[in-house]
Amino acid sequence: MATTAATTKAELRKLLPWWIGRFRLWEWEVNLSFNTEVGDGLLGQCRCQLPYRRAWIDMLDLSDEAWEKNSDTDPEVVLVHELIHVKAWPMGIENDDPLSIFEEWLCADFSTAFVALRRNQQKPPNRKKVKKDHHA
Repeated sequence: MATTAATTKAELRKLLPWWIGRFRLWEWEVNLSFNTEVGDGLLGQCRCQLPYRRAWIDMLDLSDEAWEKNSDTDPEVVLVHELIHVKAWPMGIENDDPLSIFEEWLCADFSTAFVALRRNQQKPPNRKKVKKDHHA
């Protein structure tokens, strides 16, 4: 049975403990807030205090026009993306580290996949068709 996208703050708050459990972040205090400003062009971001196992996830308020501009972006995917950052935080990858781009790609791909699995979607994302060279 497929479930639908979380589209309200209340729905995202209800899903937060479920995702915390899936990522085994039970010992973490994870705070979710919705703000009118998150960061330049960002829909979400997180900050962590590793020694205290505290995380703050800030998401752009769902009524903001930026969500309309990014209409293909799912708020639940953004939430999960930020939770993956929390899980990866102990690796110590800083924003200026060249590895940070790979962490972003990993968070983006995994969050999309995990949310699709939660919703029981069997259809894979669209892929560009690649011609195979059978003469090589």
